[in-house]
Amino acid sequence: MNIKVFLNFIRIRSFAPLLVLAFTGAFAGAGLSSFSLPVLLALISIAIACAGAISLNSINDLEIDRIVHKERPLPAGELTRSQGVAIVLICLVLALVIAAFVNLPFFIMMILGYGICLLYEKVTKDQGFIGNVLVALLSGVAVCGGFAVNNPVPALIISLLVFPQTLGGEILRDVRDIAGDRLQRCILPIQIGERNATYIGCFFLGTTFIFIPVALLLHTFNEWYLPGMVLTSILLLLGIGYSVSDFKNVKKTLTITRIALLLTLMTCIIASI
Repeated sequence: MNIKVFLNFIRIRSFAPLLVLAFTGAFAGAGLSSFSLPVLLALISIAIACAGAISLNSINDLEIDRIVHKERPLPAGELTRSQGVAIVLICLVLALVIAAFVNLPFFIMMILGYGICLLYEKVTKDQGFIGNVLVALLSGVAVCGGFAVNNPVPALIISLLVFPQTLGGEILRDVRDIAGDRLQRCILPIQIGERNATYIGCFFLGTTFIFIPVALLLHTFNEWYLPGMVLTSILLLLGIGYSVSDFKNVKKTLTITRIALLLTLMTCIIASI
């Protein structure tokens, strides 16, 4: 197994957003002081944990990937299943060892994160909505960043903003990917129909607006928070409008809401300086 195969297997691009989210949580809690060894160790631990979680996902989705992602290392025969399992176990141990050098709350959060991933992969992945909820709970990685700097409150607010956007996005991605998922999974769009699932996904995107005032009430961020979140709200409304008018626009909505999520994180960083 060469390094290129390994990097393709762990899909680095897939967990880059979680690293950004974790750093945002740390920066919101400590500002420029977040550029520190504990935060660096926390990010390394999270990156390794994500690599292990994605590796586990690739092993469990092997039969689906033989059809919809033939180019991935396992279905392409570039990696054996036993090698994949070894990567999962090594990542699990290494991530927790590094987490132990950050602090106890961070270590506990990492264990909880692994528990959520395992529960999703082994129990709820084929149970529709509850599986989407567990994936969205990983937005709590922002709180991990907050614990790394011993100030999790701002990070908790960030998680409240990101959770509904992530949950809505997960449901809409299931609508987009329904053709491949029909093979083995019982996702929400299969259970209730693509149109109804689209409406539910858009509903959760919209619940983001409920949590925007929390930071204002607690005076968590500076004056840049409100204009940034107003722009985020406009983007979310635009994305919701596209899919509500026609659920076949879900790909366009996902593109717009990804930008909205990135803007949310940028706003929280700028409003923490």
